[in-house]
Amino acid sequence: MAVSAVAGAAWLRLRTGAAGAALGVFVIRVGAAVLGYGAQVIAARLMGFEGYGVYASLWVWTAMLGHTLTLGLSQGACRFLPTDQARGDLDHARGYLLAGVLLTLAVSAVAALLGLGLAWLHPGTLAGPYGAPFALAACLLPVLALQDYLEGVARSQNWVVLAILPPYLLRQLVMVSALAAAVLAGAPPRAETAMACMLSAALVSAALQACLVARRLRRVLPAGPRRFRVRAWLRACLPIALVDLATTAFGFVDVLLLGLLMPPAAVGVYFAATRVQQFVPFVQFAASAATAQRFSAAGARGDRAALARLVRLQAQATAGQPVPEIPDAASRDTLSATDRAPPWRGSEAR
Repeated sequence: MAVSAVAGAAWLRLRTGAAGAALGVFVIRVGAAVLGYGAQVIAARLMGFEGYGVYASLWVWTAMLGHTLTLGLSQGACRFLPTDQARGDLDHARGYLLAGVLLTLAVSAVAALLGLGLAWLHPGTLAGPYGAPFALAACLLPVLALQDYLEGVARSQNWVVLAILPPYLLRQLVMVSALAAAVLAGAPPRAETAMACMLSAALVSAALQACLVARRLRRVLPAGPRRFRVRAWLRACLPIALVDLATTAFGFVDVLLLGLLMPPAAVGVYFAATRVQQFVPFVQFAASAATAQRFSAAGARGDRAALARLVRLQAQATAGQPVPEIPDAASRDTLSATDRAPPWRGSEAR
């Protein structure tokens, strides 16, 4: 019975504590990566390397900008909301939630309109296969930015499954299902079809996530007056956004440069073959997703013991993070799964 009690207590701590949250994030990210890797193979097989290369290039730019256009308010939510709630300053917490939504939508909508305006003023820049997919990608920007902000808000409340599952798992599943269904229904297997499916998937997952986050927030943050300190929030969040942009760009710099220097087919082969690398940073992501908001809350309460526990947990979780080598077999398997020969051999870079 004593063993059962100890095991039960350990299980309860795992389910409710930071370690359990980190484990949940890790499992979801691994599942999403497996699904996403399979989706890349399916998309490349359906569209061919050229169409897939156009889609991959635009998707990387869109995902990177969508993450940045929150102005860091998504990550800042894990700092400001737990701090304000721990201090009982619910007026500023409510103000942050509203200001974050409005600023994210406004900035991302302006960026999307600027992109569409530049494409309209200089149509030759995006002539050929990039035209229609670019317009759809511009429409996708505000949706991705809003979903990134919702992820930060959910993480700030320790709702890590709600934060991670819709953008990383549900969106991928809806996208690949919609793409397969569209092609089977007779839609042309081109980049614009894939981008339209991604736009639909992002709308579905973001709408569901917004409804669930709003419903949960009403339970922990009752209606009341709002107070704003936008300058202070942006002073803290904008540097985070710049660091995040640099980190994200560093992770995708190879695809970004290939998109500028090589034909779409080469980009498609490279992107599909190298996505297995996305498994590498999951341990660090899971640890930070589960602990960042807890650091803020513990700091606001002055709970040094809790801060020490969180430091130990993060150190233990990331110290043994695996850094696997990417075997050549993964690339060969991806290329054979698409059943196409690399089509850019002998072609000139565009």
